[in-house]
Amino acid sequence: MFSILAHSVIELGNRIQNYGYCLSNPSYLKVRSGKGCADIYRLLNKSWFPKDEIELVLDVGANEGQFINTSLALMPSIPVYAFEPNPKLVKILCSKYTNLDVKIFPFALGESPCQASFNVSKFSPSSSFLKANDQLTAEFPGLTVEEVVKVEIKRLDNLLINGAAKDFLLKIDVQGFEMDVLRGAVGVLEHALVVVCEVNFASLYEDQCTFEEIISFLRTYGLYLVDIGQPIRSRHNQEVLYLDLAFLKK
Repeated sequence: MFSILAHSVIELGNRIQNYGYCLSNPSYLKVRSGKGCADIYRLLNKSWFPKDEIELVLDVGANEGQFINTSLALMPSIPVYAFEPNPKLVKILCSKYTNLDVKIFPFALGESPCQASFNVSKFSPSSSFLKANDQLTAEFPGLTVEEVVKVEIKRLDNLLINGAAKDFLLKIDVQGFEMDVLRGAVGVLEHALVVVCEVNFASLYEDQCTFEEIISFLRTYGLYLVDIGQPIRSRHNQEVLYLDLAFLKK
């Protein structure tokens, strides 16, 4: 009886806290309604985040525009460059953002410019250049590959280095392919003020990079871990599977 009462009180407290946050941050309501990344909004909507200094947002792994909506809620006047290799999702993105300062680029970012096979999952956010490990399919049984498509990979620094680089926020959500994206951006990382990167802690994809690699690599470019997002945990044993890391230029 006591445990049920305690759970109810905690649940009520969480609801009151969320209601207060919504009142204090009206733009959060649109994000929380399913049109954006509520967790990343909360991760970035803090005093350490230099939103008044950011001139450009780069969304690598745009999917259906969840982070685009989050960025527009936090920084409505800042343009967004969104990169997405899945042809079906590119059509969705292009139809959504016709009248906004959002540019959709129908290719992936990586270290070596090339054509590569991209595994399109039934659950589109889990699509990746890498093959899924057994742990991913055990945690999410419905994650099956629907098709494999050939997509183009380009380097980010080749796109921005010719005088177009501005102080930017770089968001990366590419299912284990993060280090390839970062190695292809070395020519412009001096302009990165903030990096938000989804990182796997569990072994979810074959040959995925590790969070230690990402932290060490970004530190060499003056980007230090400043905050973490809400972890996604295993439904079997509560192990942390993945979460968002936020890095700040110091």
